[in-house]
Amino acid sequence: AGVILVTTKRATDGISQFEYNGDYGVQSPTALPSQVDAVRYLELFNEFFTNDGANAPYTADYIKNYASNNLSNPDLFPNTNWQKAVLKNGAPRQNRNVSFTIGTPKLKTIATLGYSNADGLYVNKSFERYTVRVNNDMKINRFLDANFDLSYINSSYLSPAGESTARDRNPFYTARNLPPIYKDRFSDGRWGTGKEGINALAQLEDGGQDRENNHLLSARLGFKITPVKGLLVTGIVSPRFDFTKLKQFSKVIEFTDLSDPTRVIYRNQANTTLNEGRTESFTLNGQLLANYSKTIGSSHNVDILAGYEENYNKLEAVAASRGEFILTDFPYLSVGSLALRDNSGNATEYALRSVFGRVQYNFKSRYYLQANLRRDGSSRFHPDYRWALFPSLALGWTISEEPFLNSGRSTYYLKLRGSWGQVGNERIGNYPYQSSISFSNALFYQGTNKVSVTTGAQSSYAIPNISWETSESIDLGVDLGLFNDRLNASLDIYKKKTRDILLQLDIPRFLGYA
Repeated sequence: AGVILVTTKRATDGISQFEYNGDYGVQSPTALPSQVDAVRYLELFNEFFTNDGANAPYTADYIKNYASNNLSNPDLFPNTNWQKAVLKNGAPRQNRNVSFTIGTPKLKTIATLGYSNADGLYVNKSFERYTVRVNNDMKINRFLDANFDLSYINSSYLSPAGESTARDRNPFYTARNLPPIYKDRFSDGRWGTGKEGINALAQLEDGGQDRENNHLLSARLGFKITPVKGLLVTGIVSPRFDFTKLKQFSKVIEFTDLSDPTRVIYRNQANTTLNEGRTESFTLNGQLLANYSKTIGSSHNVDILAGYEENYNKLEAVAASRGEFILTDFPYLSVGSLALRDNSGNATEYALRSVFGRVQYNFKSRYYLQANLRRDGSSRFHPDYRWALFPSLALGWTISEEPFLNSGRSTYYLKLRGSWGQVGNERIGNYPYQSSISFSNALFYQGTNKVSVTTGAQSSYAIPNISWETSESIDLGVDLGLFNDRLNASLDIYKKKTRDILLQLDIPRFLGYA
């Protein structure tokens, strides 16, 4: 696993300023695949059938006269460029940022306001975001520094209904796959029937919308204490609140006959539906570190670190839906049918706690020793199997620093190193040691009457003694630098062995878990 460090701007002592940054641009579709017109499509379609030994579905006269018929009756003889019908020529995007900075010996503050907006390359597609951030650095006294950061982000996403979940609702897919012989819109303004009711343009404009709105509020309180020379104590508390609101309003589109507008031929779906969801999440990270560094004489360098870290997350989600909306421009649950209502909810909770230490020693930057020890506990395992210990050890020898090889004008670097260590993994879902009960409705006979009863059954196989996966590795390496580090090379030989691997496996259905 890798680590991503995110840093933000900090204020500087003695500087007060106002800053504005903005940009505006337009994005346009480029390098689009070329598509044949209706006549060429009909010729290739006939070729496809004849190559298979079947009769060509279109006659030569029909193909020959298609272009002229299209000019006189484009509704009956379409020549639709679906990419051109769906995609815009350009979509604007912009970014605006304003920041205020003030710096004094005791307090340094920077406040930033930001706004971003981007339209999509087709209708009902956009993104909008507002950001507020305040970073404060405080000098309490000569022993104590503190910082307090606060951030709020509000982001909104708009997309056509079902774009991310159904392939035939994705405008790029349908625009590139719909043949040109199907009509997008009739000359009287009605939607063309497309291909058996699949009409990319109609789905974009009248098929409904998916809206997602996210609120992220986060804070970070940290401190640094230097009670004595060489000792640094740091602490961080960082809470984060996530609130997500999702509204998916998928509307019925009726496609009517070209010659009889009262006759519905196709519908894109059975009825208009609304799905709404709300998710709340709270995450907390806390760290406490004590680091002591000391040089004894001029040769011995010692660095000792002790730390504690805790991560906690709790999530709750609810969802509700209804169908058969009579008012298709009023996306609220109360308007839908009571007969087609549904709701659900779930919650998860997770915690990880770690205690760790490290000792580093080197003699004249020539001989190196590092020893690490950490003890981790995860809520994903039973309390009897929750904790595990992971040690590691590393040695190094910088040969090029040896007096008998270093005349003071050395232009090369040579180091031998070796290490052994163990690391753990606990990513196997939240509750693998507990049995899960799933509830559903089933029909039972009470005499001659059928009655719906709520039933429950164990749906997951519990493994009470499941615990940490452990990876153990041994590494031997050489680092080489030549010509004042203008040329560098490293060589490693390692052996890694993982035991107690956490892996989701299929359980035979005859056990009764599904």
